[in-house]
Amino acid sequence: MKKSLIFFLFITGCSSLFAQWQYPTSKKVEVSDTYFGVTYNDNYRWLEDMKNPEVNTWFKAQADLTNATMNTIAVRTRLTEHRRLWRFGRTKPLPSSAMAKP
Repeated sequence: MKKSLIFFLFITGCSSLFAQWQYPTSKKVEVSDTYFGVTYNDNYRWLEDMKNPEVNTWFKAQADLTNATMNTIAVRTRLTEHRRLWRFGRTKPLPSSAMAKP
């Protein structure tokens, strides 16, 4: 019983972490194509039109959410710089111990 309660509290706590993200809403525009007698629905085809201002707004909102999330990673700057140096052969790969917070 005690383990079940702890598990329930853990799951409840974890679910509240994921509830904090507010993803941009994606409208659905019904579009369908028929190929060789099979009909395919693509409700998000409108996102393929990069000249549409709505699409650019949607992508900007997605990028803002991603950047806000990525900026919370404590060692992100250090890892990015090291990856850049490693890419150009100026350093060796980081050992796993280097991933610890400074």
